[in-house]
Amino acid sequence: ASMAMSKLPELQFDDIMAVNPSKTNGVYEVRVLKKWKAAYFLSSGGSSTVELVLIDKNLFLS
Repeated sequence: ASMAMSKLPELQFDDIMAVNPSKTNGVYEVRVLKKWKAAYFLSSGGSSTVELVLIDKNLFLS
């Protein structure tokens, strides 16, 4: 007996150039070009973040 494979719906991705703080529901397909950890010491309790350089299929960088 053969199983019919259900086809997943094709996703529509937003361009990385469309990223903005007011849009919180975007779907992006990107590749990470560079990743590093940055430490910030703005007060006595230090903090750190992960910084990323991203690229999408249109070669837009963020």
